[in-house]
Amino acid sequence: MSFLRPNDRSIQVIPHTKKTVQHRSSSEKQPCGERNDVQYRAYADTDTLSIFFKKVAPGLISHTEDIAPGILADYSDAGQLVSLDLNLASMHTPCHFFDTTDVVNGKQPLALSWDFNSDSDQLTVFLTNEQRTGHAEQTEDPHISMGTDDGGLWQAIIIQNASGICSVRGK
Repeated sequence: MSFLRPNDRSIQVIPHTKKTVQHRSSSEKQPCGERNDVQYRAYADTDTLSIFFKKVAPGLISHTEDIAPGILADYSDAGQLVSLDLNLASMHTPCHFFDTTDVVNGKQPLALSWDFNSDSDQLTVFLTNEQRTGHAEQTEDPHISMGTDDGGLWQAIIIQNASGICSVRGK
């Protein structure tokens, strides 16, 4: 299965296997609309970590924006976040993407989990088991910031107004 990104002439192959992540939620309200999970795919050939907030269907992604160096955000026609692509992920994160739970080159394995706090309407996607947000680095999207460690590595993705930006309006 493959898809063509808007304004991009390259085709990316999406394997049929998908990964779901652990989550915690402080209420029954979920930030991702009809889906109550966040999914990801790691692409070794492009060193990209893609995080999906919605199930991607043909025509869902209307535009892609470069919201920070190395971070692309895909949005629907309604302006809702569909996915984030973290490029050069092995260089910008404190984790590795190999199929092993061992430490590789001093990096822990990718361990995605998320927490939705309905009181603050904040979704936090953690990349490591440590589940720290670190310092918040704002992106060009006012709702999305990156939690970084002291060395500037991405530890978490923090989304404000998550029920509005990640879910289908009116549902």
